[in-house]
Amino acid sequence: MKLFKRILKRTTNKYFLFTAFMLVWIGFIDKYNLIKRGEDQWQLHKMTQEADYYRSQIESVNTTRTLLFSNKETLEKFAREKYFMKKDGEEVFVVE
Repeated sequence: MKLFKRILKRTTNKYFLFTAFMLVWIGFIDKYNLIKRGEDQWQLHKMTQEADYYRSQIESVNTTRTLLFSNKETLEKFAREKYFMKKDGEEVFVVE
């Protein structure tokens, strides 16, 4: 009985009640609650990974571009293989 009274006395303290209320408010009710913050952190992590992927893709395209435009024969080979381009009077056979 003494333990119950002691717990009741401490839990009815205005500072304890206010602190408990604020923790519940910040944790679950507020616009920027802990759940929302966790979702935002996960979305930020995904977007960062996506940005890194696109940066690597941009680097590879830039290196390919510099290789293609530095040599005319390389550009012609690329155009023939990728886009099936041909010279005048030439026939192209596509074998799959």
